[in-house]
Amino acid sequence: MLRRAVLLAALVYVPAVASAAPITIDNFESGNLNAWKSGSSGQIIVDPLNAANHVLHFTVRGDGGDIWTANTYAATGNDWWFSFDYLGQPTSPNNVPGLDSGGAIGWDTDQSYAGNERWLGATTPVPVPSADALLIDDGAWHHYVIHLVRGVNLTNGPVYFKAEDWVRSDAVAGNAYFDNIAITDVNPLAVPVPEPGTLLLLAAGFGLLVTRRR
Repeated sequence: MLRRAVLLAALVYVPAVASAAPITIDNFESGNLNAWKSGSSGQIIVDPLNAANHVLHFTVRGDGGDIWTANTYAATGNDWWFSFDYLGQPTSPNNVPGLDSGGAIGWDTDQSYAGNERWLGATTPVPVPSADALLIDDGAWHHYVIHLVRGVNLTNGPVYFKAEDWVRSDAVAGNAYFDNIAITDVNPLAVPVPEPGTLLLLAAGFGLLVTRRR
C-alpha cells in the first residue's frame, strides 16, 4: 500500500496519456518467498503497524546481501524507477531507541557477495557510502522512489535485487522491514500537466462543489 500523502495526491488526477504499469516484484501478501532466492533469513510477517498487511523482515543480520530475487530484471530503456516501502524500528540490546535498524536494499549481478553491485537505500551511509537514499529510521513507514540510470547507478545488464538487515547495525535482528518492492520505466511520482480542456472541467467541477457547500 502507498503510505505517503504526496503519492495519494498524485493519484487524484489521472492523465489521459500512455504510461507503463509498474512491475511488482513483491508485496509479500502471497505468504511465501517464491520470488526470492531460498535459504535466506528473510521471513514474511505481519506488519507491526498494520495487522492487515504483510511485510519482509530478517531473523539474522547479514552483510553483502541476505535475500535476492529469484529472477533478474532489466530496464527497457536508459531510465528506470525502483520503489519500495521501509519501516525501521531501531533499538539497542538494552531497548534504548534511536540507533540504526540496519535496513539496506540494492542490486547485484550474481546473487552472491561478490560481483557488480550497488546499494540503493540504507539506514546509514557508513557501510554503503554510494547509497542513493538514506532510509529514515523513525518507527514509521516511508515510501521511496529511486531513479536508476544506466551507466550511473545501474549496470547495463540484468540485475537481481537484494535486501538485508546490516550486520553492524544496532545488534538487533528483525527491526528492519520492507514492503511493496516494484520497478517501472515511468516516474510514478510525475504528474503531467492537464490539457486546457481538462483544466476547464476540473475548474467547473470545483465551482459546483463550492456552490453546493454554500
